[in-house]
Amino acid sequence: MRCSNPGCRKLTTGPRNDSHQIINIGVAAHITAASPGGPRFNPGLPPEKRKSPENGIWLCQNCAKLADNDPDRYTAELLHYWKSWSEEAALSEIEGQKYTNPYLSDSSAEIEISYKRVHISPERHDYLLEVILFNLGTEPISSFHVDLEFPSCVIENVEKNPIYVSDRSNFETSFFRVSHRSGCKELFPGDSGVIMSIPYYMVHDIYYRRGNLFHQKVRATFFQTGFLPLRVERVFGELQIF
Repeated sequence: MRCSNPGCRKLTTGPRNDSHQIINIGVAAHITAASPGGPRFNPGLPPEKRKSPENGIWLCQNCAKLADNDPDRYTAELLHYWKSWSEEAALSEIEGQKYTNPYLSDSSAEIEISYKRVHISPERHDYLLEVILFNLGTEPISSFHVDLEFPSCVIENVEKNPIYVSDRSNFETSFFRVSHRSGCKELFPGDSGVIMSIPYYMVHDIYYRRGNLFHQKVRATFFQTGFLPLRVERVFGELQIF
């Protein structure tokens, strides 16, 4: 009766004014899609397996929509983990035992947004944004991804950037993503490293027509299996000199 996402656990069923009816905001979602073109479709899975309970997960409508709209983030492996953990939690609760929600644990990582001056002249300022990851724990960080939201108008040829995600971007904000699958090295305890670098610039035309640009948020979000996301924000005006 609860969403299987450990970071949500929303109750999905409740009473209505009509005592013969109930409210249900739960969804029996597919882990891998039922047909080609769907999220996380696995062509190697036999048709009977696609329809089996093992390929289903109970989610609230919000988490079901999130999972299907961003299958790169919400992978089949992650949904199987949610399902397994949720079933164990339900059994423990029925048996009166305590269970631990891993999403309520403290992450052993921190992230930071910084920038470097690349070239400063009266006509143009060139900078390099950096997202830095710190491993404060006792185990290597190897399975993760980081999302970045950044003002679009100060990035040249953004479509050519290999970590640019076009379907998550718009006229105002460009979206970038890196992960351990895209070449980020394993980060050992006590180490830190730059895991994302984005070049940007400022010229007179943008400066004088900036509108609310300097108040626009630059957001970096770190995702690690078993933990709540870590997010750091800075306003764009802090990431340059005047």
